[in-house]
Amino acid sequence: MKVAHGNRTGDIGGANLILSNSKGGFLNLGLPNSKFQGFFVSDGEVFKVLEEIRGGGEVLEVSSNIFSVRMRRKNFTESFVLPKNFNSLVYETAGEQELEFVFDVRKAYDLTDAGRIYKFHQEKNAVILEFTKYGEPIFVVVGNVKGVVPVGSWVEQDYSADGRRNSPPFRWWVYSAFKAKSGLVVITAYRDREKAVEENALVLRELKRIMVNEKNAVKHIAVGADDKSIAVNYSANALSGLVFSSGVEGIIAGFPWFFQLWTRDEAVSLRALGLVGEEQLEKKILLQRITMIDSSGRLPNRIPGSGIASADSVGWLFLRFNDVLKLLDDNEKKLVSAGLKNALELLIKNFHRDGFFVNGPLETWMDTDFGGDSRGGARIEIQALMAGMFNLAYSLTREEIYSRLAESLVKNVRSKFLAGGFIKDGSADFTVRPNIFIAYYACPGLFPRGVWEKCFDYALSRLWLEWGGISTIDKTSPLFTSDYTGENNKSYHRGDSWYWLNNLAAVCMCRLNKNRFKHYINAILDASVRDILWQGAVGASSEVSSASRQTASGCLSQAWSSAMFIELCSELGLIGKVENKKLRKKKHKAVRAVRRMKKHRASIRKRRSRLFRTISVRKKM
Repeated sequence: MKVAHGNRTGDIGGANLILSNSKGGFLNLGLPNSKFQGFFVSDGEVFKVLEEIRGGGEVLEVSSNIFSVRMRRKNFTESFVLPKNFNSLVYETAGEQELEFVFDVRKAYDLTDAGRIYKFHQEKNAVILEFTKYGEPIFVVVGNVKGVVPVGSWVEQDYSADGRRNSPPFRWWVYSAFKAKSGLVVITAYRDREKAVEENALVLRELKRIMVNEKNAVKHIAVGADDKSIAVNYSANALSGLVFSSGVEGIIAGFPWFFQLWTRDEAVSLRALGLVGEEQLEKKILLQRITMIDSSGRLPNRIPGSGIASADSVGWLFLRFNDVLKLLDDNEKKLVSAGLKNALELLIKNFHRDGFFVNGPLETWMDTDFGGDSRGGARIEIQALMAGMFNLAYSLTREEIYSRLAESLVKNVRSKFLAGGFIKDGSADFTVRPNIFIAYYACPGLFPRGVWEKCFDYALSRLWLEWGGISTIDKTSPLFTSDYTGENNKSYHRGDSWYWLNNLAAVCMCRLNKNRFKHYINAILDASVRDILWQGAVGASSEVSSASRQTASGCLSQAWSSAMFIELCSELGLIGKVENKKLRKKKHKAVRAVRRMKKHRASIRKRRSRLFRTISVRKKM
């Protein structure tokens, strides 16, 4: 299979294409070889709707122009668009084709196969499919089809990608409902039949306008056409595609299976949202999250909730307020100050022990357990985030208590966490991990510059992966696992290299000493570009890679991976002003108007000059 980026193509083993609709729905196209491939919609909760549309044959080449994706198959070329704020998929082929529609309607995480019932009938040029499971209906409208021929058979799919991820079931029965002819199809799904019918008709009727809007919404960054620039442009739109604007606004953690709002991932990603031209949305989300701080002083780990607490989300939240302070009015600053002071009071009461802030097992971003490795206690990045909160509180209030609290915490950290030439991961844990990069990012003043440089050197000597990544644990640790183990947690935080953290580490190295760490920075940048362009999902940043070799593993389009790549490129000066096509047209129109005005004024000056010369000559005569 080939993947194309403009005029450039490359051979790859396989690739996914991902689109989103800003309502929590998405399209994940692949071979298919996973239960998380297909068309998914959000209607109260996330449902899978469509498994695949058959008829084109083998996939030869895939490409993306961001708002739409294209597959060149053996028999014909097909394109897909997922219009924003609709639960509809627009599917188009080169000319009219006979197509087979295969469905897998279910709640996204429901993998019990009993009780599934499909019924469908034709109304004019549409097929209305009704799926029920124990009385709960979902309606799917397939619009603009003709020559409908029922198939009505169950087909067993082999999910080889899920097998590699240790994510059962590895085989699954899907439903081939019918065949039909069309060159342009709109597929819409809702729990409410009339809503599905009405939206399907609306999208077909207003398709031209909708497509123009989709094209105009694409974000462009004022950089060149090299691989890095293409990857940055993809990333800006991948991150924007994970913004959820229906109901509670926020950033979805990732597609195709982290389709919730994880507050830690979201807060990490918010600065990049500002860098791609969404500063007001960044501010709005931050102000909303303040109201969600609970009685412990923390944010919920996830929206909707989960059974795991988050020790660091609230620290990331207030770290991100440093980016938007200039955008806050006086009342908003008062709200931030009050929320911050309240959170600090509660955090001190609930989690401050013996001079440090402690967390329970699995409460940091390394939230999996294997071999007793669960990171409870006083952790380096939590201390740094807390010091950052104290510093922000002092900056906003000028109350000396916060300055003294910050100084005391820094003093304690320097006393207990520094061990010879490296920084410990925990006050009583000498394991070398990459969390010192998060600590530097959150609070550079935690240690002197020279100490940071030496500790970065030591950490990299134990964690560096030659393909351009950083391991999540010392490569000499007995817990280190070199290859990705999927839903088995063995490798997840004990060897797997996380793209978000790789990019964050490179940002830190840029800020600390760009020349000293130039080799590592460039290698991380190049690895991220390879992942975005030539591995995993086209134009998206993967969640993790194996340590032994670079892979696109885990979630295919991960928000904080894209976000930190954007931050790294900004740090390196690779990002210009972000504009969408509509703004660009306005800008060009204004530039042309200014040029016309200048030309007009120059013409007037020239005529005046001629007139003055004529008058002068006449006077002399």
